[in-house]
Amino acid sequence: LVHLAANGAEAIHIAQKEKIDGVLLDMKIPDMSGLEIIKKIKSINSTIPIMMMSGFSEDSLLKNAMDYGATYFFTKPFNIHEIINGVKSVLL
Repeated sequence: LVHLAANGAEAIHIAQKEKIDGVLLDMKIPDMSGLEIIKKIKSINSTIPIMMMSGFSEDSLLKNAMDYGATYFFTKPFNIHEIINGVKSVLL
C-alpha cells in the first residue's frame, strides 16, 4: 500500500496513523523542510527507513539528512533504477 502526502503535516499524520515500511521524501516540501519531517517521523518510529531526494547536492545537506536518520539520499536528476534499487533494499 502506498500513501501520498501533499505536505509535511500530512506525511507526519500518515506516519502516526499507519504502519509505514519506508518513506520516499523530497527535501523541499510546501509547509516544512525535509529535515524537519525526518526528525518528526523518526520520533514516531525510529526504525522507519527514510529515503531522501533533492535537487541540491550540497555535502552539508546530505550530511544533515543522514544525521537525522535518512537511509539513502538521491540527487536529482536521478536514474529511476537508483530509486528502485534503494526501495528494494529497504523493503526486502
